[in-house]
Amino acid sequence: GNACTIRTALPPQKEAAIRCCRGRASKVVIQHWDVVKICSTGSNLRIRRAHMMWLIVNFGLLHFLTHLLVVSTLPVDSCPEGREYEVDAYIESSPSSTHWGEWAWDVKPALRVPSGAVVHATCYTAVNWWQRHEERGFAVPEAMKEIHAAGCERENVGDRFPCGKLGPHLMTGPIYVEGAEPGDVLQVDILDVDVITDWGWNMVRPGAGSLKTFAGGFLTIALDLERRVVKPPWGGEVPWNVTGTGPFFGQLGVAPPPERGRVSSVEPSPDFGGNIDNKHLGRGATLYLPVNVPGALFSAGDGHAVQGDGEVCVTALETSLAGVFRLTTRKDLGANSNSSWVPAGRSRPAQLRAETQSHYITMAFAPDLDAAEVDSLEDMLNWMETVTGLAREDLYRLTSLAADMHVTQVVNVNKGVHLLLPKSVLPTNAKPTNRLANAR
Repeated sequence: GNACTIRTALPPQKEAAIRCCRGRASKVVIQHWDVVKICSTGSNLRIRRAHMMWLIVNFGLLHFLTHLLVVSTLPVDSCPEGREYEVDAYIESSPSSTHWGEWAWDVKPALRVPSGAVVHATCYTAVNWWQRHEERGFAVPEAMKEIHAAGCERENVGDRFPCGKLGPHLMTGPIYVEGAEPGDVLQVDILDVDVITDWGWNMVRPGAGSLKTFAGGFLTIALDLERRVVKPPWGGEVPWNVTGTGPFFGQLGVAPPPERGRVSSVEPSPDFGGNIDNKHLGRGATLYLPVNVPGALFSAGDGHAVQGDGEVCVTALETSLAGVFRLTTRKDLGANSNSSWVPAGRSRPAQLRAETQSHYITMAFAPDLDAAEVDSLEDMLNWMETVTGLAREDLYRLTSLAADMHVTQVVNVNKGVHLLLPKSVLPTNAKPTNRLANAR
């Protein structure tokens, strides 16, 4: 019914999740051994030093007890508007539910869901260097260690990336979306993003990044989860929203086309997404990805607490995230529907597209930034012709007046450019893209 009781043990340095009432009433993430963060309808509470607890949920009212001892609670900010959703499925990071360093078309699905399902996913940061974080006194989830032990093929012997991998990134998935077929478009609504560890990291690698003259080094950096700030060792604070956005997944994608084989997680691509590193793809954004294989095979990873455009030193504030995604097949936007999204003679859209509540976003990737900026602009004009019905030259003028062109990143081999056009400047008869009436 509307009430349930869960009893759970919380051993030190163990990450876990507690869910009840079909995922509607509560979401609980263990940040580390003595902090529990709960977000439910209208409540966001913290409990300290609760190794064993009873959780009782009844019509959104929360009470907590531990072994005949009532645990005091500290109310903080209420759940942000829009965080009320029903989760249909959960996927936790483990050796059997992650892939490391590459995207491929033949990775075995870790979860199957119907189109339109809402999925809660735990996504750990790169597991290559977990020992360094632990040596610095930070709690490392046991699952990260297990993933490393199961997936490290060999120690680093001069390879570009540790453990014999094609890239350093860890992705949770893939998720098979029933009904998705090659030629379709997968609509990914990012409903929620939360940081789930009180640390992150940043690395400067010699010979990499925009400036290649630094000696380089690896830093584990503390995060204040309650105040949502980074605590860098050189002093000061960096708020997670300092760049105007918030935590987001650098890696969002689907299986690449089979003819591409196994693709490094370093390079983003309009064919499948991957290492997009677009800070605007956080909570509340919608990303559209081409479907290349049955089920799409969606994955997410590479969590960032904060990142500036450019990501100039190769890494952002890398951290572990939990995300909530609604995954919906859009046949009406695909190649089999005579959609204007797919150019003639192609099986998928030319570039990646996204939107937020306030902006349309086009993204392009190329070794040369000049080529990427032209591709992102051309695709915005193509898209807005369909949305607005305006003449292409008028849209070109409007884009020059009102759109912002950003350098997404300059360090992922294929450099990225994204163009943001405010929805507020479009004619009132503009047709929305993010509609689910005919999507399932």
